[in-house]
Amino acid sequence: MYKNQAEQAIEQKARDIRSEAYSIMEGQTHTLMGRPIDRLQVAELILEDAEQLVAMIKAEEARKAAAPVNDKRLGRTQLSMLDALTRRSWYRGTAWVWTTVLETERILNSLVARKLVDKTERPGSRGTYIEYTINAAGRAALEASKAVAS
Repeated sequence: MYKNQAEQAIEQKARDIRSEAYSIMEGQTHTLMGRPIDRLQVAELILEDAEQLVAMIKAEEARKAAAPVNDKRLGRTQLSMLDALTRRSWYRGTAWVWTTVLETERILNSLVARKLVDKTERPGSRGTYIEYTINAAGRAALEASKAVAS
């Protein structure tokens, strides 16, 4: 399973806390900057580490909640497509395409599957046409990618 840096840091912090707690139980002698410290001081350090761990977990959970439905990262083309959709919706006959009309629809449908773009049928002068528009989740994903890039 792929783990990002935040998840790896969370696991490492948890391992450190567990190791410190076991050392207290075993009665090991601890030092801090070369000076011996008692078990109570070690326990207080563990509590500080635990508070940091809780903050790290909360930050990671918030990031995941803001991420797209299937936690895969968006590609550059998908992000560019979302950016283009912020300026104008897309349907066959729109002035812009990504390589070809079929390629544009393929990319847009991948964004629809991730619930970042809405696909709706609209009545037109020559029958119905399908229009793709960015939704709130798509805007949030685009903003999150910009925040990560900066």
